[in-house]
Formats: sequence, C-alpha cells, structure tokens
Amino acid sequence: MRLLLIVVLLFWGCKNNSPHQEDLISIRSMNNIKDCRICPGYTILTKGKHSDTLLSGHWGKPLSYKIHKVGNDSFLILDGELDFPHGHRFWQFEIYSLQNASYLKLVSRQLHTVYKEFWDGDELLETINGVKDVRYQNDTIRVFFEHTFLNHQKKSTHKDVVFNEILLPV
Repeated sequence: MRLLLIVVLLFWGCKNNSPHQEDLISIRSMNNIKDCRICPGYTILTKGKHSDTLLSGHWGKPLSYKIHKVGNDSFLILDGELDFPHGHRFWQFEIYSLQNASYLKLVSRQLHTVYKEFWDGDELLETINGVKDVRYQNDTIRVFFEHTFLNHQKKSTHKDVVFNEILLPV
C-alpha cells in the first residue's frame, strides 16, 4: 500500500512540475454571439494556467490563424478579409510573438485594399482590385500586394505593387 502511494505521489509530482507544461500554448477560435459588421470574433490562447483573448475579424468571426516557427521561436499570424459598406474590402495581416520574453507583443500589422469602388452619383469612376502573395522564408516574411486601378471613364488601367518585408525578432 505504501509503495502504491509513493508511486502515485511521485508520478503526480513529476507531472505537475514538468517545465514544458507552462510553455505549451493551445489556440482556438470562437465566433461572437453577435453577428454584426463591427463585431469581432475571438482567438483564445491558453498558456499554462493563463488565457488571453485577441479580438479580430468581423461579422462575429475571427481572422484565421497559423503558427510560423523560426528555429525555437514561434509567431502567431492572423489574416483575413474585412468588408465594409460601398464595396470596400481590406485584407488584414497581424503577427504576434509567442516567445516567453515578448509573449503576444504585436510584431506587425498591415491593412491592404482588396477592392474599392469610387462613384460620382450613379457613375462608377474607378475600381481598385488587390491580389496578395505572402512568402515565408525563415525569419523573414515577404508580403507582395498588387493593386490594379481601372478608370472607367478613360477606360485605362495601371498597376501598383506594394512590397513589405517583415523581419521577425528572433
């Protein structure tokens, strides 16, 4: 009986004092009970016994997330599209550190136009279409965004390429 008690106490003590238990992070997304344009969704991070909630997205839904690892460091990346009245859509891209010393510190936040219309009364003057390309290369994230401007009056187009390079603090 004593041997069983000692084994149970030893197992319980080792399990609860594990140094890795505090470093584990679990992430889940949750929709808001409100379904409105400006109502964000939730990204809930649990680390050890602590929980943090990031508000993002709209229509009660959070931005999608992924983890990007660089060596021993990890970063949480949130991205997705947001739409607003009058045909205006944005792409939002956020990076948070998951390192112990800078946990949930915002590393970068970008907002790019995906689609926008310019009107004069009933006449459509110009539209902007955006296409994104995100490339992950070790400690660098490269964001390419190409905007195509279409002038409906002059029937002309021109392109503008936005290039952002985000160097992750590792």
